[in-house]
Amino acid sequence: MRTLIMVLWCLSLPQVEPFLPFEFSCEGMLERLHAYIHNQDFCSAEQPHQPHQPHQQQVEVGEVEEVEEEVVEVEEMEELKVEEEVELVEVEKEVEEEVVEENSSLLAWSPAATVTTVTNSTTSTSAPPRSWPPLSALRALASRGGESCVDACRGAGLVCEPAFYRFVNTQDAFSKLDLVCEAMEVERNHLFPAFSSESHECSLQTEPLLYSCSGAAAQYRRLCPCRDFRPGQVALCRDCL
Repeated sequence: MRTLIMVLWCLSLPQVEPFLPFEFSCEGMLERLHAYIHNQDFCSAEQPHQPHQPHQQQVEVGEVEEVEEEVVEVEEMEELKVEEEVELVEVEKEVEEEVVEENSSLLAWSPAATVTTVTNSTTSTSAPPRSWPPLSALRALASRGGESCVDACRGAGLVCEPAFYRFVNTQDAFSKLDLVCEAMEVERNHLFPAFSSESHECSLQTEPLLYSCSGAAAQYRRLCPCRDFRPGQVALCRDCL
């Protein structure tokens, strides 16, 4: 009888209201859906921002019967090679103007950043590349050795955004994060882009499908693309709406 009374008494206590995070509510889901549909282009493929690689020109030398014709062809190919090297320098070089916040190790994409294109000694500027989430949310940082980008971004009150990896996968990002590269390599590795604390070698990623926020290794300090987020809606940045 006493047990029954205790049960009834407990049931009579004020009920605890269940807590449902906004992002798991119907309104939160519709808010995300609205942001995704109205801010993304589903009709054109997004070009991956890959690190610069030396251009290798393959020259097919045809059969030449006379020595004079062979010399002429060699000279023409040398001129062609020079033109190709000039074009290589002139191919849309993206200058990502990032600024360092005061008293912070985070790199933020400047709203005034532009893309500079040099063609035949003529310089032109254009708006920064379109991205989702918007580049205003990007905050790049270098993790500690053995720390994943998930933990590094979380420690700064941010979240890791894989979509931004193509913007920090550049040699310029290392220098802006005060990482001095004594050597540079470009290869496939789920930890790259990263800085080796042992060899002071900087490594860039060649395979966009390998961009990962969760990988970690003791000898590497990873370049992490973090972003801010809306309270109660982690999937969206503050400028996403």
